[in-house]
Amino acid sequence: LEKRNEELTVEYRELSQESLSWDEEVVRIYNEMVKNCNRIAELYGYENYYEYASRVIYERDFGAEERSKMRSYATTYLMDAVYGALDTFLSKYEGLGFMDSNLVTGLMYTDYDDLGTNYVADYMQSIPGDVAEKMQAMFDEQRVVFVDDPNAVEGAFTTYIDGAPFCFFGPGYQSSTTLIHELGHYYGGTMVELWEQPLDISEVQSQGNEWLFVYYLSETLSEELFECFLHLTITDNMTIILSALMIDQFEEMVYTHPNAGELTLEEYEALMNQVVSQYGDPEEINYVIGDLNTYWKMVVVEQPVYYISYAVSAVAAMDIYVTATENEEQAWTAYRALVEEMDPDAGFLKNLENAGI
Repeated sequence: LEKRNEELTVEYRELSQESLSWDEEVVRIYNEMVKNCNRIAELYGYENYYEYASRVIYERDFGAEERSKMRSYATTYLMDAVYGALDTFLSKYEGLGFMDSNLVTGLMYTDYDDLGTNYVADYMQSIPGDVAEKMQAMFDEQRVVFVDDPNAVEGAFTTYIDGAPFCFFGPGYQSSTTLIHELGHYYGGTMVELWEQPLDISEVQSQGNEWLFVYYLSETLSEELFECFLHLTITDNMTIILSALMIDQFEEMVYTHPNAGELTLEEYEALMNQVVSQYGDPEEINYVIGDLNTYWKMVVVEQPVYYISYAVSAVAAMDIYVTATENEEQAWTAYRALVEEMDPDAGFLKNLENAGI
């Protein structure tokens, strides 16, 4: 069943290279995957794949009650917060000159070596020496590759080759924030092999490094530039939380549906619209989040039941930033504890508690 799902994923990727939209063929692939996944869960004694993946694959130590509270909080407060952060960013961005506006967005979207100043290298000069040494090893030991071939695999990711972490950066995924994100994974991977970590903790290691980078920029950029970049980052992170929660809720409905694996495209879209409507106007949300309708259709096939990881880790990572604004040393102590003293068997919540997050 797992081998068949791998074959279906390859089929989907070949189709998605031609079009990002779903058609009858993609729905056929997804339906078969859903059936296979639920059958796998049944064989392991679970009612559905959503529960199996949460407990076994991702080893989550939070369940339905915590998810319900988080969704309720997000639907009540988060959309207004996103609109507020976005409005603040846009108002500040409109007042910037050409060079400054390019720098603000360039930190997040432009290749890091096209910015004039290597903010990543400067950031690493500012952080605790042994942490910088572990991150710098990615470059010094040639444990990284940057690929510009337009036919290369998309994305940036950290994996293991020859018993050590290795980072890949594809075309369009070589910005300063992306590099910092993967450096967090690399640093975590030097301490505990990535597949032995709770994946939600692994995402805090990467996103936490991003937020420590944001704090560094508060002491590097002018106040005007930093406030603009900060609110762009807040908007980006909050939309990640929102989209991740929506996708997760959709997937729970899919795998627990009475007709799981037999739905039509229209039924899938209706389920997603039902979820999105709980957060606000679907048309507005699709605009703010950046074509959510295309995005969810991609990730539910390629990374089933994974996306809540990005929501819970983003919240924890933002907490590291808030701590840094009050006490930078304390923030670094917490972040390092999450990496260097992380207990692979303790789970997500316990590791956060142990690190003081």
